Amino acid sequence: MSVVIKKFDLLSDNASITALQTAARELKSRESVTWFKIKLTDTGYTNDADVFNSVDKTMGQGISWNPGPDISGGRLHFKSQSIDLSRVPSTPTSPGAWQ
Repeated sequence: MSVVIKKFDLLSDNASITALQTAARELKSRESVTWFKIKLTDTGYTNDADVFNSVDKTMGQGISWNPGPDISGGRLHFKSQSIDLSRVPSTPTSPGAWQ
């Protein structure tokens, strides 16, 4: 019985890590879309903080930031798993990126 429980825990942990990796990819996509939208406005790109503040950083049910995303990154949590993300700032020629 303990082998089954351990295998289930391992599968659950793997699923949680996959959910976090997917959320990180989604965040990177949102950053790119936001940067492009800002670039296409009349005023265009002015600074990285404007891009960061405009990105929707809500990641869905069960996924949370602790203590919250900041302009250089943060720790993303889902169930018992977490990952650290760092953020490469946007520039006038490229969007920021979450890694």
